[in-house]
Amino acid sequence: MENKYLIDTNIWIFLLHGDKDIAHKIISAGEGACCLSIITAYELMFGAYKSGRESEILKVNNLLEKYQSIPLANPNLYASKKLGLTKKGIMIDEFDFIIASTAIENNFILVTDNIKHFSRFDNLELENWRKR
Repeated sequence: MENKYLIDTNIWIFLLHGDKDIAHKIISAGEGACCLSIITAYELMFGAYKSGRESEILKVNNLLEKYQSIPLANPNLYASKKLGLTKKGIMIDEFDFIIASTAIENNFILVTDNIKHFSRFDNLELENWRKR
């Protein structure tokens, strides 16, 4: 079975700002194997509108037309993951809980530049395509 990748918001932002290494990774993974959470779509569009530049809104719209947006994850999986981490005193951004739950539910590899943050989730496979 071919790997499917749920690309986190920060990786898409690097791509939108011209990161050629990210572009090459997406091409080598297969553009059809790469997708984004609907939450990421909202975050990207908010950032584009916040920039005040029509060119940024156009770039995000083009990206959203090209890549599949995955709907919200199973609320049971989300709730159980959030409860488990909050009982341990681990607080994570609400959107990141949803993105991680979406990746876990769909058996996707989450591609993020925030490995340390997302490594708190059990059963979540992570990759970082950002070169430093």
